[in-house]
Amino acid sequence: MYCGLANVSVKKGETVSIGQKIGTVGTVPSEVSEDSHLHFAVQKDGAFVDPASYLQ
Repeated sequence: MYCGLANVSVKKGETVSIGQKIGTVGTVPSEVSEDSHLHFAVQKDGAFVDPASYLQ
């Protein structure tokens, strides 16, 4: 799950490659005073899990 994307370049269930652009970081209205940044999370069966095992 990504929060703060201005544009999404892929669809749910699509396989992505290493280095492939999946979106463009935007601005979250409640955080407009901060620099552009991204919130990243992984959910499995409705529960948040540590995303480290999904990243290389």
